[in-house]
Amino acid sequence: MAARAPWRAAGRLPPQGLRAPWLTADGLGEAWVAPWAATRSLGTLAQTGWASTMMLPPARTTAPWFRTQSLGTATLAPWRRTAPLDAAWVAPWSHGTLAAGLVVTPWQAGAGSRRVVLAPWQAGVAAQRWIAAGASPGEGAYHWTQAPWQTGRLIESIGGPVVPVVPPAPTPCWVPEPGDSVDLVLRLALRRLANLVLACRRAALTLVPIRRVYMVTNVTSLTRVSDGANIPCQGFSLSLDVDSWAWGFSASVLPDALALIEPDVDGTPVELAAEVNGTEFRVFAEAISRERTFGQASMRLQGRGITATLGAPYSPVSIFSAVSTLTSQQLVDQALPSGWAAAWGLTAWSVPGGIWSHQGTPISAAVAIAQAGGGYVQPHASLQQISVLPLYPSAPWDWGSVVPDIELPAAYATREGIEWLELPRYNRVYVSGTSAGVLGRVTRLGTAGDVLAPMVTDPLITHSDAARQRGLPILAKTGRVSYVSLRLPVAEGTGVIRPGQFVRYTDGGTVRLGLTRSVAVDVAGHQVWQTIKLETFS
Repeated sequence: MAARAPWRAAGRLPPQGLRAPWLTADGLGEAWVAPWAATRSLGTLAQTGWASTMMLPPARTTAPWFRTQSLGTATLAPWRRTAPLDAAWVAPWSHGTLAAGLVVTPWQAGAGSRRVVLAPWQAGVAAQRWIAAGASPGEGAYHWTQAPWQTGRLIESIGGPVVPVVPPAPTPCWVPEPGDSVDLVLRLALRRLANLVLACRRAALTLVPIRRVYMVTNVTSLTRVSDGANIPCQGFSLSLDVDSWAWGFSASVLPDALALIEPDVDGTPVELAAEVNGTEFRVFAEAISRERTFGQASMRLQGRGITATLGAPYSPVSIFSAVSTLTSQQLVDQALPSGWAAAWGLTAWSVPGGIWSHQGTPISAAVAIAQAGGGYVQPHASLQQISVLPLYPSAPWDWGSVVPDIELPAAYATREGIEWLELPRYNRVYVSGTSAGVLGRVTRLGTAGDVLAPMVTDPLITHSDAARQRGLPILAKTGRVSYVSLRLPVAEGTGVIRPGQFVRYTDGGTVRLGLTRSVAVDVAGHQVWQTIKLETFS
């Protein structure tokens, strides 16, 4: 082997001999040619003790510039400084410059290579590509069944025949007497009717009959809760919709009532009681403004219901979380302060520990949990209580079997307005958790599921019940939607119609069934009217 080393000018060699014992070497397969210049004689004798060597062919010991004389075992050559050669040369008597390359010596172990090292004389390493465990139990696969006449249930069988469940017979609208006959009692004279049409329909829980004249006695008042002092006012109004968690309140009061509605020294607002035909509303007087026009002064009072204490500025911002598994209903109960209660109208689902985390007020935490399950928060009129209700208690395509809370005739409404909207006709939506949870594919039954709504994500989507309830409002509010506004009196039978109640409105041969989405109560002197907005589907 040859070691290449760049050379530099060397100093004079010391007058001593260098011995290099050699082993039997194989003949080199190449000729060494070195162009030499005239050199200066050196006084140093270089001797090497040689062992028996193989005779080199004469052709390998030639010099191109002239024929040389064969030398004996001791070779004496006078030297002088020579120019560095580019050939690979080994000079054991000089100090070479460190080479940056790899030096290979045949008499020791070579340097390790970073390539693949093959060892054919030992066992190969097993390739860890496939891991098989034939004896371990498989994970259960969860499949959902859908039935148009009842809630689907989980199939627990993993094999074998499935016994079909016979659907129950539909509940009849009425059970006829023997002989399929029924007695009709007509108490009012039929006028301007050519035909008498009888239809089987479930009666509403509250039915407002058709009358020529509706008599309503209005009783209203506005008092201070602390001492029952009467607040002189010209009128007040109350409002609520599905997007509000507190009743809205405004009133026009006389200037003399300023001392009765001013807040306390610590800023606590005055609590008032507004009564409308037997229904009491507890509100706070939060903002007061005064105006004077042509010598006449008036004051405007605005506020909210008592659930305002669950939000800013009455409740500080806190962090709500759960380290253990709780249900969604328990998370709401945990967020509410002492003395408050929540009526739960959704299907509660399980939330693992470490998933729920919210920074805000108690009411913002309750709203976030309700929205995760496709619901909303509705305040009570006078009690420290909230209700978590579904946006759609049932799908609009199933409203044919819904028993309405109130049935109203067209004669009961003094004003009617209808607004039509055309919305995208989605029939499938994906609902998913975030860091953990489930991925739910909610599809409208009986459709191809080919029109996808934008995907919805929420950290509280941790169960199929939450995914189903969250996806229902997205698929329900599609297609052609009608909003019907009705101005009605606040009668004893209906009272104030709250959002979330089913109302069936009959106008001649047109029957509309819808959900109440908002209500506004106006009290002006002795007149009391409520305006409701119904969401119906054509």
